[in-house]
Amino acid sequence: MNADDAKDAGSVAETAWGGLADTLRQNCTDLASIDASTAGLLQRLDQLAACTTLDAIASALRVFTKAERDYLMSPLLDEIYSGMTCEPIPVPPGKHTRARPPKGNALACPVQTIANVNTGHALEDASPVVISPTCAIPIACMNGYDLALAFFFDRGGVINESYQSRLRAVGHQHFTDLAPLIQIPFALDYDGNCTPLFLSSYYGHAPCVEWLLRNGVDGDPHVNRNLVLLAAAKEGRDEVIEVLLNHWGDFKKVGALRCAAGAGRVSTVKLLIAARLDVNEEGGLPLFMAVQNNHLDVVQMLLDSGVDAALNDFQEFYDAVRAGRAAMVRLLLRIGPNVGRALQYAAQYGHVDVAEILIEAGADHQ
Repeated sequence: MNADDAKDAGSVAETAWGGLADTLRQNCTDLASIDASTAGLLQRLDQLAACTTLDAIASALRVFTKAERDYLMSPLLDEIYSGMTCEPIPVPPGKHTRARPPKGNALACPVQTIANVNTGHALEDASPVVISPTCAIPIACMNGYDLALAFFFDRGGVINESYQSRLRAVGHQHFTDLAPLIQIPFALDYDGNCTPLFLSSYYGHAPCVEWLLRNGVDGDPHVNRNLVLLAAAKEGRDEVIEVLLNHWGDFKKVGALRCAAGAGRVSTVKLLIAARLDVNEEGGLPLFMAVQNNHLDVVQMLLDSGVDAALNDFQEFYDAVRAGRAAMVRLLLRIGPNVGRALQYAAQYGHVDVAEILIEAGADHQ
């Protein structure tokens, strides 16, 4: 390793690897007191910590085999490895939900395994295949690798740019959800949907979002605050939304409630309403989207929150009648639509059960 790839000894010593590596350092101050192979592993970790570029990390990482990584049980090393190779790592224990997804949730299963051509068994001493060092930052953000994110950033990783073209070049086979990579969701004239902040928000990793906001991502000209919030709302990432709202305070939030309602994210809709987003925004689109997608719980919440169903001349109700959604029709009767007109639609489309509900509600069937 040359001088350009080395940091001072103090910063190396400060690297918290976790797992067996830190335990050994705390309990064994003299490397001579442990076996040679373990001492060699710790020295290689120091060399990895001393890297100052992403390329240097990729080079240093290649000397760690899977068996050695398993032996060290280092959360940081595992995240660095996965961020560089797109190989999933074991999901840590804990309660995982849509609002709090597990780390590694953006990665597909390994595409290929290096195997012994004679036995067919995977080689435990095979070197990792680095996908793209320049994509280490966005891959870390997509998968909630907050430890690796800080490690990569300290060694030249860039958090203030869009990575869309580079991630697409990496290959779709590595990722479970391609939406942010193959299209520009929510805003067709905007190209910043693959910034680290957007990716962390879309995939639901609040610790990464917090880290990015603390480390200057607000200065990124690509960051569209509303777009980032839309991504989190559509995907039901409640913990991310709380971080964004707490950090940014009051800013224009048009569309988030519509995205959450259309996707049926009940807890997210509740959170956004509590944050005083307008239930009648965009001409009543939250209710329209919830009805169109038949999300009864969301519609109930919007109605209880005072949504004005007359904004669209009760169009949502008539759409539900034409679609034959009896439960939705019954729920929307409370907004006071013209049941006589609705009965004509029910008859036209042959929805007998809906017609019976409307007659029960007072529609004249003569």
